[in-house]
Amino acid sequence: MPNGNIKSEIRNPKSAIEKLSHTFDAFLSRFGRLTAIQELALEPLLSGENCVLAAATASGKTEAALAPILERFQQRRFKTNSQKQTAAVKFLYLVPTRALARDIARRVEQPLKKMAIGLAVKTGDEPALKPTRPPEFLITTPESLDSLLANRPKMLRDVSAVVLDELHLYDNTPRGDQLRILLNRLRRLREYAFTKGDAATAEVQFCALSATMHNPASIAAKYFANPVLIQTDGQREIDAKLFEMRGAESLRELFATFKAREVKKVLAFCQKRAECEEWVNLLRGSAPFGDEVLVHHANLSANIRRQTEENFARTGAALCFATSTLELGIDIGDVDLILLVGAPDNLGSFLQRIGRGNRRTRRTRVACFYRTPTEEAVFQVFIRAAKNSGAETSALLASDNGLAFRPSVVVQQLCSYLKQTTHSELNPEHAFGLFITPNGEPLIDRNQYEKIVEHLIEKNFFRPAMRGGKQLQAGEIWEKLYEERAIYSNISGTNERAVVIDDMTGRRVGFLDSKLPAGSTFLMGGHARRVTL
Repeated sequence: MPNGNIKSEIRNPKSAIEKLSHTFDAFLSRFGRLTAIQELALEPLLSGENCVLAAATASGKTEAALAPILERFQQRRFKTNSQKQTAAVKFLYLVPTRALARDIARRVEQPLKKMAIGLAVKTGDEPALKPTRPPEFLITTPESLDSLLANRPKMLRDVSAVVLDELHLYDNTPRGDQLRILLNRLRRLREYAFTKGDAATAEVQFCALSATMHNPASIAAKYFANPVLIQTDGQREIDAKLFEMRGAESLRELFATFKAREVKKVLAFCQKRAECEEWVNLLRGSAPFGDEVLVHHANLSANIRRQTEENFARTGAALCFATSTLELGIDIGDVDLILLVGAPDNLGSFLQRIGRGNRRTRRTRVACFYRTPTEEAVFQVFIRAAKNSGAETSALLASDNGLAFRPSVVVQQLCSYLKQTTHSELNPEHAFGLFITPNGEPLIDRNQYEKIVEHLIEKNFFRPAMRGGKQLQAGEIWEKLYEERAIYSNISGTNERAVVIDDMTGRRVGFLDSKLPAGSTFLMGGHARRVTL
């Protein structure tokens, strides 16, 4: 549905309170008045439509989705006079990163508490869920959802709604393909529970959120059927300047202007983790930030990342170097300037990064440092596209697209699905029905699928089941992957990671992508460290 075709009847808070009698106070009262996306999303979501919400950062998309979705659930619960909680998850909120999971949890904890709805987070950083007392509202990642479907499918048989946050980060990636099949597995689970009388309905309502997406409805249609597009413009003015990078001195020259420009908090993005570490090591202790020069990337431990997020949000003046881990809507307070060291890989990433700045104003300030003429040209194209937001932007975002579907995902999903089945056996013919679009069209050619299955049998991932027929059961390789807990994410041949432990405190700092020999030095958390073991 094109932008502007959705007409909302909500014109004032009083009307919204009437329509959201169970959720307005918890989720929307703090806004004073509804934002544009909240107003437009209310009617379609209340009526049970699948939606995709496309709006600028800091526009209240999370509340725009959750208030009507939870209201619909509460209305049905009170209508049937069924207020007793059952041991099953009712709502899934899917996020691409653990950091965003924690941030969303902080954001919705109090509203859900007001509504007496239990909340939990399931990621690799969080404690395991209690099977006998699962939450009604679960925030998780695709990998953890995969683990739940495989090991605790009954916990998900009552899921009535799924929110997909930052959908653009999944699309056209292996994780996106994995997510498409996971949602098919969830739908199949719901249908099975309904036919067995274990669920009142097989319906699942979906809502996707994104601030940066080309053709949002078409992208959302890969994940769920009949998405209604709800879109607002809300574009902020972009004040972007280009600077040549000549080393640390280039940054110090920019820093010298901060006092006059009233710049106190800066978020700097680099393309590589090692770059972040090097800049922090160079700049920590120097003016104007002193020791408040922080670092954030995926190789740091969860506790270190969480501490960085909290320190940066709390501190009045600070500089934080990050990779894509802080591209997302994690609450780090208001940022006065976005600093980009090198051009991002694509326009989508560029838009996501600059969207992190000046959220409380209508103007985003960006400093772009280029190291080569090519990077300078890329920055110029990105800046022009971001300011125009027209056909050029759409064309560049569309050019980021990759493969339609990766056959390698079949391997991982079949391995995981085997664990989900009742007797830990699968019928390849029946499993083929998982690899379809929401409208039922095959994602992979049947002949190619059958060759993949034959290969998995040949390589001893699977073997014929003892009771014969077409059923397959676990082979030696599957058993090994299961023991290593490697079947819940895309299977690869990556090297074993080395955990980094601080000798003085005994605290886990993070990990390296590969082991280093004793005596080697490296940077981690902005400090030089030496391998002792």
